Amino acid sequence: MYEKDIQLGGRSISVITRTLGHEPFLRRCGSSIEAASGGFEITWLIVNDAEVSMDEPLQRFCELTARKGRLRPQLIHSHAGHRALAANEGLKAATGEYIHIHDDDDTIHPDFYRITTETLLRTPKVGAVATRCERILEKPSSHSSGYSAMSRSLHYPEVAAISLASQAVNQTLPPISILFRRKALESVGMFDAELEVFEDYEFLLRFLSQYDIKLLDQVLARFHQREDGSSVHGNSRSTTNFDEENAFFRNTMLRRDIDKGLIGTGWLLAFGELMRGSVKTERILSQFYKSRLTKHIFSKIRRL
Repeated sequence: MYEKDIQLGGRSISVITRTLGHEPFLRRCGSSIEAASGGFEITWLIVNDAEVSMDEPLQRFCELTARKGRLRPQLIHSHAGHRALAANEGLKAATGEYIHIHDDDDTIHPDFYRITTETLLRTPKVGAVATRCERILEKPSSHSSGYSAMSRSLHYPEVAAISLASQAVNQTLPPISILFRRKALESVGMFDAELEVFEDYEFLLRFLSQYDIKLLDQVLARFHQREDGSSVHGNSRSTTNFDEENAFFRNTMLRRDIDKGLIGTGWLLAFGELMRGSVKTERILSQFYKSRLTKHIFSKIRRL
């Protein structure tokens, strides 16, 4: 399906970073990308999703980064204050064989690009590859990024493979963990500009309706979250009522299907909502069974 990638080696990657201009995050993001960039042709597309007034400091950041290291950031002016539109501006400018959405507050392992591209070359039938992801809860500190880790945990460790049906229950893949083929993204289309939140979720479901995503059992991405609810330092989990916005998103998608008389993503999400309770119970039982205390109890019971 993707013979050209196999023949040419596919070493070019467009990295799209949506930002509100918080420089400590951008410095950490740049270090993350540069550490993983060895041997690749990296195009770092920084999309200013803040006010026009941030253009000048962001341009200075791009110039300073280019002087200090291997990366040559390109600034894209969005100013929409809208995550989907910012992502679309990045996609329009992306020319690499592969595309990675690396938001400014997240990070990756230095082997992320090497391992994901090698996997895509070995599995030409899939449209993207995802890795396991570490979820990091941060708090304000004097660290260079402005935050330090409070806790670390695996993001949905119970997921063994990526299916369209399972993703309708919960979005288990943050964008930082996925490397896409640009050709696949071109056929899927842009992010839904009518959605101000959950645009990543809708896009992932639409992508999975056309292509498979291979999951690597390696922790190569880090999804950073904060309890700070400010517009610059927060994220969707802290700046919105997540459960309410999730319900509104599912309602919106289901209404679209009803209005058009279709059985589409909205109905898939509705069935996913019905399945959520049983999946949550299964997850709790799985985690309970894996715990040391539980294993100790079962060991005692077997001896009786």
